[in-house]
Amino acid sequence: MVGKHNLTAGGVTQRATIALRYRSASTRTATVNHYDRHRAGITVKSTRAFFPADRGGLVDWCAHENDIACMLKEMEDFEQASRTAIQFAKQHPDTLVVITGDHETGGLSLPTPEAWNTTELAKISGSIKSMVAHLMKISPQELAYGSAAIALSLEEFIQFELSAKQLDDMFRLVQSRDSKATTHYLKSLINDRTKTGWATNYHTSQNIPVYSYGPGSEKFSTLLGNDEVGRLLMSFVR
Repeated sequence: MVGKHNLTAGGVTQRATIALRYRSASTRTATVNHYDRHRAGITVKSTRAFFPADRGGLVDWCAHENDIACMLKEMEDFEQASRTAIQFAKQHPDTLVVITGDHETGGLSLPTPEAWNTTELAKISGSIKSMVAHLMKISPQELAYGSAAIALSLEEFIQFELSAKQLDDMFRLVQSRDSKATTHYLKSLINDRTKTGWATNYHTSQNIPVYSYGPGSEKFSTLLGNDEVGRLLMSFVR
């Protein structure tokens, strides 16, 4: 976000420091509200330029984990933050907002809209990382109940029915305290169930969209290199 005013608040807001749960609805709301309060605290003081930046780093973290539900929830949060920035720009018409990324992560691929199972996706209410952490806390006494302990532990995270085989498989993994294998199993289960595909756990060379709003936004309406985006932004504040 670039404008022609000096601010009492600014710099980079790093949202990736928030613990990954993927957080309860109340925690996620608090995150967005924190961002809103940060932006609301901006006070115009003079005609000098300013450059506050917000980084939605958890989107990248979730994509590294190939965790589609987590990634979409973080995108939802980031969208709310972006709306706040656009709202500020509408109130201050000399403000330019640019929304982009430095890379794509995961090589996300989806089938046709009809095949992508968003109904099942909506039944997931936690990150894979938080599910595994919860499973690893099941006590030996609770594990004595077999796969029922797994079903009970996942109740708050997954609202679709798991097969007896899936519960038995996870029971054996949890019993052996193999968090890595449990993570891999849940990742495959969720991606298969929702028909979500990934190419990698790392960054890719896919083009990244750039969204811009305000004066000068037309300069971002073509293919640009990462360094070109940075140079263009700097040209607005010099």
